This record gives sequence, structure tokens and C-alpha cells, in this order.
Amino acid sequence: MKTIALAISAGLFSALLFEAVSASGSPLAIPFSLLAPLPIMIAGLGWGTVSGWIAAVMGSATVAVAADPIQAAISFAAGCALPAAFLTHLAMLGRPVDAANPNSPTEWYPAGRILLWCAAYGTLVILISIA
Repeated sequence: MKTIALAISAGLFSALLFEAVSASGSPLAIPFSLLAPLPIMIAGLGWGTVSGWIAAVMGSATVAVAADPIQAAISFAAGCALPAAFLTHLAMLGRPVDAANPNSPTEWYPAGRILLWCAAYGTLVILISIA
């Protein structure tokens, strides 16, 4: 129950950071908008990937309620929430090096592949926005 409450709080805070730019209109609010994925990633890395996905959904729902339901929610989900939750999920993927030995070290998902996923997602978003 505590994990769900933390995930909901992270989603709400992420939506607040994202909406800071549109609400204030100040150029000083842009860094807060760039930090919007951080609460989702912290929830996913600290309390599991399910918490990250719950935070992403909660943040998207909050933006949909607080602002224009379609445009702002899609913008937040596609540009902030879904990439943060997905990359956190990839970062948490791990398996033991030797499956027969339970005390063997954990092999984590390679950081280079996470970077490749970032580049692929960024390219996809740019191509969709151009079209």
C-alpha cells in the first residue's frame, strides 16, 4: 500500500513539474519541466518497475484533468512518462550470471543498449512530429 501511495505521489509531482512551464509561462520554469521524468524514474528504481508505471499513468491522468485532456496528456505521456517508465524498466532488468548458483553475481541490462533505446525513441518521436 505504501508503494502505491509513493507511486501516485511521484506521478502527481511529475505532472506538477511538467505543468510548471505552461502555468507560469516563465523561461525560468523550463528546467522544472526538464526534470519532470525524474520522480517517475526514482519511483521505478527505488520501489520497482510497477511503481514507475503507476507513476507514469497517474501523471498522465493528472495532466489530462488539469489541462487540455487530449493534447497535454498525450504530450506528457509520449515525451515524459512512458520513456521514463520504460527506461527504468530496462535498467532494472537483471539475471544471475550462473542460473544454477543462487549466489552468483547479477548481470544487469547493458547501459549501451539503454542508450540505444533512448536514441531510437528520440528518433521515432522526431519522425512522428515531422509527419
